[in-house]
Amino acid sequence: MRYGLIERLKQLREEKELRQGDIAKVLNITASAYGFYEQKRIEPNIEVLNKLASFYDVSVDYILGRTDIRNMREVTGLNLEELSRQDIEYVKIIVRAFREKQKKDFEG
Repeated sequence: MRYGLIERLKQLREEKELRQGDIAKVLNITASAYGFYEQKRIEPNIEVLNKLASFYDVSVDYILGRTDIRNMREVTGLNLEELSRQDIEYVKIIVRAFREKQKKDFEG
């Protein structure tokens, strides 16, 4: 099942057995303001989304319901934050080559 923002916010909070007020403290807002996010009365801005993503250790895309993958470590087993920019570029090259090979194999 694909979740949207409202469902994800509630799911993540409930997984940690937290109340809306607990998350509000993390965000430095009132509990009612946070409740408005879960009710979709207001949408969180990018700063709030980033704080939530860091707190829950998930991607912003996961919170928004764009993907069911919580974070890239879940898929790759890598913590990209520990890689240098050069290492990340090497990983991108390898992934591109892998995708091209898969595409050729599929077409071919």
